[in-house]
Amino acid sequence: MKSLSKKMRTGLKLAACLGSNFDACVLEKATKDNEIDDTFLDNSLDYGFLQKVDGNKKKYAWSHDQIQQAAVSLQYIIIFCSW
Repeated sequence: MKSLSKKMRTGLKLAACLGSNFDACVLEKATKDNEIDDTFLDNSLDYGFLQKVDGNKKKYAWSHDQIQQAAVSLQYIIIFCSW
């Protein structure tokens, strides 16, 4: 995950904070202008990080809890490195 773009990592961190599943509208409201790319959710699906919940266009879940934990750890890496 460290090799992903900054906007992709930011999107993963924000999504991880929303829990094991989340609505795309909530993620959109949680982001600032241009903080993540418009293609974030599609890219996350392509990478296998997220999956759609029951075919719902707006609801997503982490493909595995360890992927979500890795995204959470990105937040700690940034906090630790900023000291």
